[in-house]
Amino acid sequence: MEKRKTLEEINRLLSAPPEFRVRYAEFLKGKNTGLVRVFPDRGCDEGLVVNVEELERCGEAVPVKGAGSLFSFRLNKLPDRVSVDLILYLFGQSDIHFIDGKFVVGTQSIQDIIADIGEVELADVTLRSESVKFLKSFKPAKSRAKVELQNQTLVGGISENGYFYSTSAAVRLNRTYVMRSIAFSNHQYNSFWNTDVLTAFRVVGQENDGSVVILWKELRESTAPYLKQ
Repeated sequence: MEKRKTLEEINRLLSAPPEFRVRYAEFLKGKNTGLVRVFPDRGCDEGLVVNVEELERCGEAVPVKGAGSLFSFRLNKLPDRVSVDLILYLFGQSDIHFIDGKFVVGTQSIQDIIADIGEVELADVTLRSESVKFLKSFKPAKSRAKVELQNQTLVGGISENGYFYSTSAAVRLNRTYVMRSIAFSNHQYNSFWNTDVLTAFRVVGQENDGSVVILWKELRESTAPYLKQ
């Protein structure tokens, strides 16, 4: 009962307004598609609200790490067996952070690359798209030290095929983004979280509270590689 109530409350706060589900109903019939609402980071982390001013600003914040500013497309594929404590922990491990007007992607254990590809219709983005070629061909390093070197390069950005790939992108209404996310395994076996995912998504709405509505589709998923220490 506790798990169900907790998830219902989180889903209520992170759900896109109903009109978006109506507008994109046909698109959402497709496999591995979705709609989510992400909030800008206002410093309203769960458990850190300590004064009246913060209570007024953060009273309706989502009760998870990041208060709705952290998101991962992997959260849409959690097995039923996962406990509520693990779900809340995984929110904190999410690799997309809406902060300072940008999507900042990647964590210490997840290597992410993102690019704004313009006002492209999401339905038109496929694995054959020019904007996806670099992401498909990118080869992650096999050790943590070398991954960190790759990430240093990605922070500065790489221009390829007319697109700019980096670890962040400005959040802009009606823009489409492509992203590759590699959640390395630190063991010889993989869990449901350790995947290598290519996703395309579009910012289709922005609410008065600053939150944005994201329409997304998964282009490809495979098992993430084992990362040597």
